[in-house]
Amino acid sequence: MSRSRKKNPVTGFGGGSEKQDKRMANQRLRQKEKQTLKTIQFKITDANGNLLSLQNADDEVFPLIDDVSNIYDFSKDGKMRVEKDSPWYQKIIRK
Repeated sequence: MSRSRKKNPVTGFGGGSEKQDKRMANQRLRQKEKQTLKTIQFKITDANGNLLSLQNADDEVFPLIDDVSNIYDFSKDGKMRVEKDSPWYQKIIRK
């Protein structure tokens, strides 16, 4: 693997990793989902103990990841292609 190289010299532009940003966004999403679940009322459909049905479940809309985070607030600012004559080219194509 020491001689393996990337085929496309493309790298992120701006900050380092977006791992922490993604963790925070998913944590906010889980919090919102838990809050939504707590507002839904549960009730049993009949006395025979059939499956539980959700009352007002059709009225509730669960949040999406786009509702709780904005990708434009993340640390990276997109991607860029590195040309062969750039001093960073050898570092970028290394795996």
